Amino acid sequence: MTEVLDDVPAELYVAAFERSGVPTVIVGPRGRIVRANAALGTVLGRDPRELAGRDARELLPPGDRDEDWTSQRGPSFALECRCLRGDGRTVWMQLDATLVAGGHLFVQLRELPMRDRDPVTGLPSRARFEAAVAAHAAQMQRYGAEGAVVVLDLDGFRALNAQLGEVAGDGVLSAVADALRSRLRTTDLVARTSDEFRVLLPRGTASEALVVARHLRDAVRSAVDMSCSIGVAPFSDPDDPVAVVRRAHAALHDVRRSGGDGVAAAMVAVGRQLR
Repeated sequence: MTEVLDDVPAELYVAAFERSGVPTVIVGPRGRIVRANAALGTVLGRDPRELAGRDARELLPPGDRDEDWTSQRGPSFALECRCLRGDGRTVWMQLDATLVAGGHLFVQLRELPMRDRDPVTGLPSRARFEAAVAAHAAQMQRYGAEGAVVVLDLDGFRALNAQLGEVAGDGVLSAVADALRSRLRTTDLVARTSDEFRVLLPRGTASEALVVARHLRDAVRSAVDMSCSIGVAPFSDPDDPVAVVRRAHAALHDVRRSGGDGVAAAMVAVGRQLR
């Protein structure tokens, strides 16, 4: 393992790696698993020796493998994802990856408790979303402003829920959640807060965030035949994690005042209007 950490004797590194109680995997530059420890095998119910040499995307269920999460930019990144257990079930985990010597990724995983997730849609809770936005805002202080927050509200959902009942309403929310997940990257975070959905796009420009928002609007219409109102707020440098969500909400309210079924971008902190 000297190719991964050149300044650590291989035998010491391997021993520490294997004995660690933290599920850990090392991914090579080509996206293949170099080594997985016993803790990862335990949490996923899979033989870590059989994972070696396999595509790292195989840690995820088949429907989540479209994007190669191992090709993310930057010295480190974190994301929440579903991981595939040996029995076919999935478990939500937080994945923290750090780029180390030789272009390898040192990846640690942590199982997320269900209290951090919305019981209806399985999406992260509001608390998880706010923590992720705060972490991203802090990271921008080192690497510069990038990304955006998107807030999406289903037009007329409350009336529909009152008319059809909570069971039908929950079905609509679950279908929307699946549609949003299918249009987002693995590194994006979508959460449900009450009757609205919030999305953290940690990568990309303001114009790219608007494109994503329009794709999400189309996905919702295709999934449940409903329109939605969407507000987009790009991060500025410096930025406050509460302020960026407020700007996204302000843009959302602009869409609502115009009759809904649209996408609007908020004004960034420097006063430049995005279109």
